[in-house]
Amino acid sequence: MYQQRRALEGPPLPPLSPAPHPATAEPEPPSRAWIGWLIVLCIAVGGWLLHRRMEEQARIPVFSPSRTARARIGTLERSLRVTGTTAATRSSFLIAPKLQGTRGRESTELTLTLVKLSPAGAKVKKGDIIAEFDKQFMLLRVDDYRSNVLQWEQNLVRLRANLDLRRVQQQLKVKRAKAQMDKAALDLKTTPVRSAIQAARFRMNFEEAKAQYEQYLKETPDVVASEVASNRRYELELEEAQRGLKKSQKNADDMTYRSPHDGVLVLMKNYRNGNFVEVQEGETVGPGQTFAEVTDTSSIVMQAAMNQVDAELVKNGASATVNFDAFPDLQLPARVVSIGAVTSPSGQRPQYVRAVPIQLELEARDDRIIPNLTASADILLEREEHAVIVPLECVFRDRDGTPYALVQAGGEWQKRDLELGTANHVEVTIQSGIKDGELIAAEQK
Repeated sequence: MYQQRRALEGPPLPPLSPAPHPATAEPEPPSRAWIGWLIVLCIAVGGWLLHRRMEEQARIPVFSPSRTARARIGTLERSLRVTGTTAATRSSFLIAPKLQGTRGRESTELTLTLVKLSPAGAKVKKGDIIAEFDKQFMLLRVDDYRSNVLQWEQNLVRLRANLDLRRVQQQLKVKRAKAQMDKAALDLKTTPVRSAIQAARFRMNFEEAKAQYEQYLKETPDVVASEVASNRRYELELEEAQRGLKKSQKNADDMTYRSPHDGVLVLMKNYRNGNFVEVQEGETVGPGQTFAEVTDTSSIVMQAAMNQVDAELVKNGASATVNFDAFPDLQLPARVVSIGAVTSPSGQRPQYVRAVPIQLELEARDDRIIPNLTASADILLEREEHAVIVPLECVFRDRDGTPYALVQAGGEWQKRDLELGTANHVEVTIQSGIKDGELIAAEQK
């Protein structure tokens, strides 16, 4: 029973030791808890600031331009575009003749009707007959004048023979009258031995012979003048007939047109039946009307005009490229050969922006190019080779006008200041700031 109790109570407790004497109290060190709290506070503030920054960055979109370009090495040209039409430096217009002379009984004698005409665009050689008018009436007139000339020449020969005969007769009359006067003078000397009646008769004969002689002498200049006048009258008639013959012959010759030089035939247009159509055979042309043109296609120029502001940029001898509206696939080289010294005259209404005429000569030939074609020319003003080229829209400017570009480097878009070179309406060369192959943005941030 006792053992069970001891087992339940457990082992005996050790004896109590005497209570220790109280030790002398030492001072406690100062507390450092505020430092920890300060660290915790700093961490919390830093985390809050970092959280706000991350939220702000999350709200701001990342710059990613939708349009970009890549710098390249190449040649950049700056040019000026002008528009105009083509023309030939050597060109001859065919003008209907103005027929000389008076119109005869037939009203169609001086009518100009084309009976022969080469087709438009035909290549002709110098001396080829390219057009001919109906000259049947004119040839008849030539025959008439030729017969008149022959008749007046014969009349003049006969007149001169008659005038010579009359002059000789007048001279004989003067000589005969002088002989009669001399005989009467000799008879008059015999009056001392003659009777009074005989002496009076001799005296009357002498006076009559003298008067006759003086009359013939006085008539001689008038006879000569009359002969000269008659001769001149016939000569004038002959000259008039000869002039008529020359006019008619010239009219007949003028009705046949030969090519003055090698070239291409261009037919003009007439207004007929409400439309403008080319001149053709059988058509009546008015005197002095231009109906065709022979152009030498070996030397074609382009006549254009440029704004007065651009006139100082273009120099004689500048190279150019000419494009033709009728042939979009055709380009020909050219050069500036003439620049107007003054602006083109204005029309009825005043023009405040004037144009300066300019002429370009084509340096290559093409059989399709004829005068009066519309064309445009790009005149080279400046050229830069082996330069870094970027699109003009990729260059931006600060408020102070400094050019810059946004260039991708290291996954970011960097702003770089640029030094620009030659520029046209599309591209610009970069002297410094961008290298070949770099990717640049075409949009600002």
